[in-house]
Amino acid sequence: MKKVPLKLANNSYIFQFGSGKAGIVIGLVIFIIIVVIIVVIVLSSSSQEEENSPKSQNQDQQATITYTLDGQQQTTESTTVKHKDLLRLENQYGDGSYLDTRNSGCESNILCVSTSTQKDRDSGSGRWMIRLTSGDGNIQYGDIVTLQNQYNKDGIYPYLDTRNSGCENNILCVSASESDNRASNSGYWKIESPSGKTGDVEYNDIINLKNQWGDGSYLDTRNSGCESNKYCVSTSNSNNRDGKSGYWKIVGI
Repeated sequence: MKKVPLKLANNSYIFQFGSGKAGIVIGLVIFIIIVVIIVVIVLSSSSQEEENSPKSQNQDQQATITYTLDGQQQTTESTTVKHKDLLRLENQYGDGSYLDTRNSGCESNILCVSTSTQKDRDSGSGRWMIRLTSGDGNIQYGDIVTLQNQYNKDGIYPYLDTRNSGCENNILCVSASESDNRASNSGYWKIESPSGKTGDVEYNDIINLKNQWGDGSYLDTRNSGCESNKYCVSTSNSNNRDGKSGYWKIVGI
């Protein structure tokens, strides 16, 4: 059975322009062109929305970092740590605890240093500004940095420091000083990787912090209850004295 376009009441066809078969053909061609144009516009609009979606933007901004720690492969979505970033340092011993300032006068310095179960126990006490001792830009493994606590002590934001020795049966005592370099690099810390990573330091990386006073020693947690906080903080000859006690995770604010 031969199919023909639908006729109207006046005996003309729906897509007929003019009289005769030529009018029908012209009408059908114009209709097909209109349909094609509509399809192209719809597809173009859909493609543009997909390109501009938050999912696409987030994929461009994230970088997947894969590394090995203690024989286990770790993967994380990370961004680079930069000069003057504010961050937290989470110790990896036990259930984890955050580097914190609490109470004053330890080792004749301005604030005492320990770890807390809370990310920011008191008005910036758990936040630290990381600063390169030379230059600016991205922080890299092997860089020497200072760490400035964000608790305001009488208008002063003190720096992580080593002063005196033997605390908690470890090498050096750790407190916070008004000066970023109180004595012979006592406030300078070298960033090292326990897994041997190189290049830029990323958020969620696990790091060691090696104090630059004397022969060098690593920021460590040992013993508990100091300053009514979780763990006591001092330095050790080992970067992993006991169960990741010298491992610190960089956590964004």
